[in-house]
Amino acid sequence: MASISLPAQRLSPQLATAHQGGAALAVALILLLALTVLGVAALGANKLQTRLAFNAAESTIAFQASETALAAGEIWLAQQSEPPVPDCTQTSPLPTVPGSCATSARIWEKSNTGTVTTGTITVDNLLNAAWWPIYARKYGYNYVEGVTTSTTAEAGQVIPNLATEPRYVIQYVGVAEGESLDLGSPSTAKTYYYEISGRGTGALAEDNTVVQSIYAARY
Repeated sequence: MASISLPAQRLSPQLATAHQGGAALAVALILLLALTVLGVAALGANKLQTRLAFNAAESTIAFQASETALAAGEIWLAQQSEPPVPDCTQTSPLPTVPGSCATSARIWEKSNTGTVTTGTITVDNLLNAAWWPIYARKYGYNYVEGVTTSTTAEAGQVIPNLATEPRYVIQYVGVAEGESLDLGSPSTAKTYYYEISGRGTGALAEDNTVVQSIYAARY
């Protein structure tokens, strides 16, 4: 039987080149898409890191500002020769005018019930940003009864780059009687306890911190 041989078919150089060029374009597009996705992801991660760093810095600044206010309250108590007594004779919700606390040393009574009574402060007050500018002392407050007016005392000191100035409030907790353990102290001395609350903000008003301490002084 006679065999029939078919001529071999070969791609022309032009057609082979076209196929190679199409494959290279597809690979290039895939690589470009992958690089674009990686770039967008990197930008998003960088933005997130920047925001986290800013929030951390704001929290630190707010905490330091509240600590500054707290220290100011402790220093004020340490400077008193007589035990400060509560002199705010009004309820602590926001009225139209501060009332008695505007012209006093602004010492509040510690509320043990958590309810609003005359001359006391509640947790809700301390968490209310609008309450602080009316009732709390500014950092640098220097009220001296009969010497310094409430206007000049309220001037305080300005700390730059903060949304609001640091403020603090003092609450009278109670007194403990007994002999002193300190050498040279009179046996009739009493220990007075005060709770100090300090509030500070960062560059943004919503970034705020409230800290508290118990201060004991013998008179």
